[in-house]
Amino acid sequence: MGNAAEDALDRVLDVIAGSAPALAAREPFKAVTAGLPSDWRTLAYAAQVPPHKQPGAVAMYPTDNGRLHFEWRMLGTDEDFDLNKPVVLTGPSAVPDRAVAAVSTVFYPSLIWEKVKAKLGADEAGAPKLHKAEMFIRGWFPGQTMETLTGAFGPEASLALLKPDTGGAPGLLALVKLTASGRPVAQGFKDGLGAKAMLLAALADPNKPGPKLNVREEKYGDASLLIVELPDVLEKIVGDWAKDIALTVAVTDQWLIVGTSVSGVKQTLDCAAGKGASLAASLTKDGERVPTDAVTRWGVLSPASASDIVLGFAEKLAGKEKVDQARKLTNLAELLKLIKRFTWQRTDAPGMATGKADIQAIE
Repeated sequence: MGNAAEDALDRVLDVIAGSAPALAAREPFKAVTAGLPSDWRTLAYAAQVPPHKQPGAVAMYPTDNGRLHFEWRMLGTDEDFDLNKPVVLTGPSAVPDRAVAAVSTVFYPSLIWEKVKAKLGADEAGAPKLHKAEMFIRGWFPGQTMETLTGAFGPEASLALLKPDTGGAPGLLALVKLTASGRPVAQGFKDGLGAKAMLLAALADPNKPGPKLNVREEKYGDASLLIVELPDVLEKIVGDWAKDIALTVAVTDQWLIVGTSVSGVKQTLDCAAGKGASLAASLTKDGERVPTDAVTRWGVLSPASASDIVLGFAEKLAGKEKVDQARKLTNLAELLKLIKRFTWQRTDAPGMATGKADIQAIE
């Protein structure tokens, strides 16, 4: 250990004396730091950043608006650039403003499937796996080939966690953008899911005790909602939240929307039509960064609100007493409540990925 420390000290002294190259003179360091604004307060550099183990740097900048601002750059490979090619993300404008966590990302299913085929088709052992994967996926989209199926979706998708309405349950939300030919494919998925759920409901004996599956459709504006409920089972797990939990699917000209609450999907339909209070509009009003140019990924997290949802779930599943005991052992939930919001974005380019992030503390 002593020799290693002495060797490191010798290298530092050599750099100071000018007899050895400094880190700042190395090409990877210059490549990832050259594009960062020069007024940084703190700069960190790593020679191997996952997943590609390429050099990267992140810098923190002083702000006068109560936020910590970060910018980062990371060398990458051109191999996966086609999967991460930036687009103007519209998901944040379709997600309701009651989202406490959300992420929007580019999504190219046709390219993903081509890469899966190339990887599994490289040897004989992969062929059966590829066939099983194709049959499983096509099973959810009756009558579709993989080409028409994967060509129906993209180039973006979003996920969100919604805080509950008054007295209701939190909700999960997923949106996938549809291409010009996508609506019939997405409608087929919705109808096929409804048929499977109705079949399961019909097979249940009404004269015997057991979980009852409720399947119905509801009109909302120009959309038709498929609603699948399992209240008996859910009530035993999450109590009174069960009345507000239902697998809900809707299809528009632009989106396939899947959520765990009817109210969340309805609010998403309103936002997607430009009639509801969206997450993007709420954040912009609050001075947060919502990208209007092409990016690869964007996300937001409100730890103070999200921690309440997580603890609420924990109480439903494990009981209030155990959650209170856990709170005494850790201050993590209280620390999270010190942060009002965390936003970030990433933009890929050939050979380089760049990003920005902001952390806002509770005032």
